[in-house]
Amino acid sequence: MPAQSIRLSSAGERVWSIPILQEAIIDSLNLDWLFSRNFLTELALVSRSFFIAVIRKEFSHRIRFLVEKLLNRCKSSERRAIYREAITVLSLELNYEHVCDPAKWLEFFDVYPNLKTVELGGNRLHCNIGEEGKKSFIYEYPHSERLPLNPYEPFRLNNEWMIENYQYPTNMIEKKRISLSIYDNDEFSHINDQNELNNLIRNNIMERIRFYGISPEQIFIIHPEIPIKILIDIFQVLFRQGFQAPKVLHLTQPDLDLTDLLYLFKDKLEYFTAKSFNYENTQFIFEDIYEKLNWDELENIIYFDISCKRNPKLVKRNEAKNTKTYNTRSRISNNSISTRIKIPIRKELKSKSLVKIRNFNLTFIYPPDCELSKAELKKEMWYVRQIADCIYPLFDWQRSYIMDASNGKPLYLTVKGIHGQTSGGYEREVLWSDDLQQSFEDRLIEKLKVNFKGHQRFVFHRWAGTP
Repeated sequence: MPAQSIRLSSAGERVWSIPILQEAIIDSLNLDWLFSRNFLTELALVSRSFFIAVIRKEFSHRIRFLVEKLLNRCKSSERRAIYREAITVLSLELNYEHVCDPAKWLEFFDVYPNLKTVELGGNRLHCNIGEEGKKSFIYEYPHSERLPLNPYEPFRLNNEWMIENYQYPTNMIEKKRISLSIYDNDEFSHINDQNELNNLIRNNIMERIRFYGISPEQIFIIHPEIPIKILIDIFQVLFRQGFQAPKVLHLTQPDLDLTDLLYLFKDKLEYFTAKSFNYENTQFIFEDIYEKLNWDELENIIYFDISCKRNPKLVKRNEAKNTKTYNTRSRISNNSISTRIKIPIRKELKSKSLVKIRNFNLTFIYPPDCELSKAELKKEMWYVRQIADCIYPLFDWQRSYIMDASNGKPLYLTVKGIHGQTSGGYEREVLWSDDLQQSFEDRLIEKLKVNFKGHQRFVFHRWAGTP
C-alpha cells in the first residue's frame, strides 16, 4: 500500500511519515544500539515504512556493480524500485567499460530517478534540474599542474583525464578542478636572494591561475619554504579579481602567519595540512596556534593536520626561533618541568566551532636526541591532557561523534610525537608517542562520559593519514 494512503492515527505516525524526520530519528538513536552490526537490518524488517527509511539512508551512496548485483538477485519489483529511488550518488569502478566516456554515464540518470552524481575517482558528473524539469549536466575532472620556478621550463601536467577534442552532448559542459603543486628544482639552488625567489613564485602562481580563469581547488607547496605572507599577498590580489580560496591547502615549514592565511581562506578551506619534520625549522608551538588562530571562522574545516615544535626540557615557554609573541592573555610557562602545565582555555571562543571536522591530527616535533625521564613523561602526558581540554569545546560532539559515527563517518583524533629530522636523516616516532595519544583519548573520554551519560562506550580512530 502506498505510504500516502496510510491513515495516520497518531502524532508519532505523522512525524514518522516525513522523510527528513525519519532520517533524524535514526541518526539520533542511542549509540550503544548501533554497535550491533545487525541493528539497521533488524530495524528495516519492522515494517514497510521502516524498510524504506533505512534503505533511503543506507543506499544513498552506492558502488555500481554491487547495486546491479543486488538488483539482479532481488525478485520483488517493488523492492527494486525502492533501491533505485534511494541512490543519489553512484560510484563507478575502474574496470567499468566506459571509464573514459562520461557521456555514457548519462544513462544512469534514467535508471536511478533521484541520482544526483556519478563519480569515478576524482571525476564527477553532476545533474541539475531546471525550473521545467529539464536536466543539465556538469562533468568535473581533476587537472593537476606542477609549477616550475624556471619561467622558461614547460609546465608539467599530472593525471589529465580529459579526452582531446571530445564532443559533449549539448546539455553537458565540462569543468576543470585545478590543483597546483609548487616545489623547487635543483637548477635553482644558486638563487640566494629570497626576494627574487619570492617574486618568481608569486608570478608563477598568479600567471597560471589567471591563465585558467578558474580558482584552484587544491594548492600543495612542498618546497621551497615560501613565507606565508607571500601567499596572503597573492590571494588578496586574486580575491579582488573575483577568484576564490582553495578547498585544500598543504604547506611545509609554515610560519605563524598561517593563522592569518587560514582566516583569509575561511569561507572555502576544507582540508588543511601544515607539516614540518625538522625541529630547528619548526617556527611555532601549539600554544601559539591555539591562542592566535580564530577557530570560530573554521566552520568548513573537515581535515586539520598540523606540526608543532616541542621541547619539554626548555624552561622558556616560547622556544621557537623567529616567532612573534602574542600577549593576548596571561601565560604560564608551559615548557617548564618544575611545575604542572596549565594552558589557559580561551573562554571567548564559541562552542562547537569545528562543526564539520572529521580529522584532527597534531604532531609534536621533538629534538632529534630528546629523551624523557619517568617524571618528565608524566608531565608531558599531563600537557597533552591540557590540549584535550583546549580543543574539546571546539567540537560538536553530538554531531561529529555520536551521530556521524553511526553513519560510517568516524571521527579521527590523533596526537603523536616524532624526533625532528637530522641532516640527511629521517624523522622517527618518539618512544612515548602512544602514551601521548592514550592520555589525549583518556581525557576526552572523561569529558564525554560527563556530558553524554547515556553512552557507555567511546572509540577513537587514530591516524587517518592525508586525505
